[in-house]
Amino acid sequence: MGGTIYLHESKAKRSYFGGTVLSYEIVEVPEKAHAQRIMFRIQSTAEAKDKEWRGANHGRAWTGGVLP
Repeated sequence: MGGTIYLHESKAKRSYFGGTVLSYEIVEVPEKAHAQRIMFRIQSTAEAKDKEWRGANHGRAWTGGVLP
């Protein structure tokens, strides 16, 4: 908590939304193949928008991971 999350439509596009993580909760969605999900509560910030993708960058990467 307290870190920043950035949301991208793809690795080639800059972030369209993001902000500071206030809290998170693990939720169950039994009708989905991967039933456990993480729901984040964030405070939107202008600084978290329009950022380039960072972190894992191989073809199948869907998350950049936790970055310093």
